[in-house]
Amino acid sequence: MKKITKMSITVLISVLILGIAYIGYNQVDAETVTLNVDGKMVKFAAFEEFLRNFYPKPSFEKNNGYYKLWTLSLADTVDIESDEVLLKYRRMHDPQYDNDKYTKEWLEGLENERAYFKKIADKRYQLLEKMETFDTFLVSNDMLGDRCTVILKHKDAVMELKNLYQLILDRYVKLMECNVFEDFTRPSIDASIPNLLAFLHAGRLYNTINVLDALEGNWKKGVSNILSHVRFGKKMVKSSRTLIFNLVSKAIANEALTALANLMNQPEFPKELYALILKELPDFTYEEYGSRIPLYGEAFLSADKIVKEKGNLLVQENRTRQYVMDFFTNLINSEKIPPYRWKTTPLESMDVKSDLLWWVRNPGGKTLFQELIQTEDIKNFYPVVFKSYHLKIKNDLVRISAELHLHYVPGTPAEEILKTLATYRSLPDPCTGKPYIWNSQKQLLYSIGLDKKDDGGYMSLKQIEGTDFTIPIILFVPPATK
Repeated sequence: MKKITKMSITVLISVLILGIAYIGYNQVDAETVTLNVDGKMVKFAAFEEFLRNFYPKPSFEKNNGYYKLWTLSLADTVDIESDEVLLKYRRMHDPQYDNDKYTKEWLEGLENERAYFKKIADKRYQLLEKMETFDTFLVSNDMLGDRCTVILKHKDAVMELKNLYQLILDRYVKLMECNVFEDFTRPSIDASIPNLLAFLHAGRLYNTINVLDALEGNWKKGVSNILSHVRFGKKMVKSSRTLIFNLVSKAIANEALTALANLMNQPEFPKELYALILKELPDFTYEEYGSRIPLYGEAFLSADKIVKEKGNLLVQENRTRQYVMDFFTNLINSEKIPPYRWKTTPLESMDVKSDLLWWVRNPGGKTLFQELIQTEDIKNFYPVVFKSYHLKIKNDLVRISAELHLHYVPGTPAEEILKTLATYRSLPDPCTGKPYIWNSQKQLLYSIGLDKKDDGGYMSLKQIEGTDFTIPIILFVPPATK
């Protein structure tokens, strides 16, 4: 009996020593987190250090158009150029001020600040409830339909909306004309952002009004304004520091491109404007359709969140942060690398518990990370890449469409004409590395999408799998050649 007791004590002591050693071993964390920035490994110890070295230093001068975005929806009684008004927004973001204090003050007065826009937006919703949606070009699966016909059908409502939003539209045009635009939002989960709903409403209405103007005979003015709108959207995407602003800017640019595609399909579209679109619609650079800086910001916020919830001795903060940073680095690299070169999707290659001995080092952190990437919050970062490529590909398709319309010869199959076009040869589908696909039966030009499966030109905004990126191309003899 004594031998058994002695053996039990020895086993317990051994288990205790091993347990202490195991816990002690898991207290030895990595010294720093390493970030792969454009192939260069950068070490840092804190979020603030990263921000100082990574985020561009923004301008807080009065000529920065970002102030105009902040003041876009203020009441007509507000002097939006005054130093007092601009200072209110600067204090929430310029690090020389107590940002938290001034953000709290702004939040306390937010309802009053946005009362003017709320009244306008409520009237807009009441108007749209009575009819089909006509002021957006991204309407579920109806993107392949003729939105121009819908706009003409609801011309009176378009003009009613124009009158309702006139002050905001006037400010929006001045915003578009700004030479300097630098998003100065401080990268923080508590940072304030402008009224992006007003931004989206104004952008959509701007497209709609100019489409109507073109359809009523002012073709060059309408098309030129929409081309300017695409360039404006590209500038907004490039400047964005927050993901929500990045996504809204992409949506506005995407809608403007869709508007151009719809206009070119009209029988009356002037031939010389196809050439104008080709000239004024250059290729997008990655910075103009991607989400690199906003996604890195989200990476740090997500990493901070996960380690604050560690709750046990088996979580190593830096190594756990590293898992999150590697996930977002992989996501960003996927956005920069054409999908046809992907070996896996960004959601398929981050299993930190696949090794048989995964539990030896940082088991708590690995468990937290695996739980994190299974949440909808993290999964929803993948559609950001989807939207980036949707914008880039839409731009390609509109350029190809313009050249196809310009060189269309009645009786010659579109496939034959496409093969002779400079745009079609030089702009391969990034999802295949091959030319975009022409469906002669449906009169669609399309990419097979991020799932890399050909769905025959089917397009849906509600899914990533089982959808292509598509625009319709209806070919007519241009008026100038009739």
